[in-house]
Amino acid sequence: RAGITAVTLSLANDESTPEQTLEYIAAVRKHITAHPEKYILATTADDIVRAKRENKMALRLMFQGTAPIGKNLNFVELYHRLGISSMILAYNIRTPVGDGVIEEHDAGLSHLGKRFIAEMNAVGMIIDSSHTGYKTTMDALQLSRLPVVISHSAIFGVHKHVRNVTDDQIHAV
Repeated sequence: RAGITAVTLSLANDESTPEQTLEYIAAVRKHITAHPEKYILATTADDIVRAKRENKMALRLMFQGTAPIGKNLNFVELYHRLGISSMILAYNIRTPVGDGVIEEHDAGLSHLGKRFIAEMNAVGMIIDSSHTGYKTTMDALQLSRLPVVISHSAIFGVHKHVRNVTDDQIHAV
């Protein structure tokens, strides 16, 4: 009734274990499938268009960080098949993939992070650099064959906050 067609649900963060994450995904998917008159699990843009046409809510699933993956890149495809359409590379802090925005020294993508980008590209998962360190973001933009998004950050030039993005990051996206 409010005119909202799609909502993104963050199902995990950099403190989530794979077990907790799978339990939460299972519960959310069960809720979505129990209410087909209300919801569509959105894994593509076409799903969102269909939800609008059918007067339903499209629910898109994402992770704010890569902790549910750990160091096992095989989880990327598994989570994607379960409906996770995007992941933030590093939610504020250093992860095995790369550095978040609050790290004093942003070293960029790790060796694992570079492989992680390739795997996300291979399965078609959206790479999100919100709350990810500057160098880590720029490394991802350089390496990714697919577009990278910064889904929910503000503009540093307007409000100088560590979690906001610079003009050159915006231009690179």
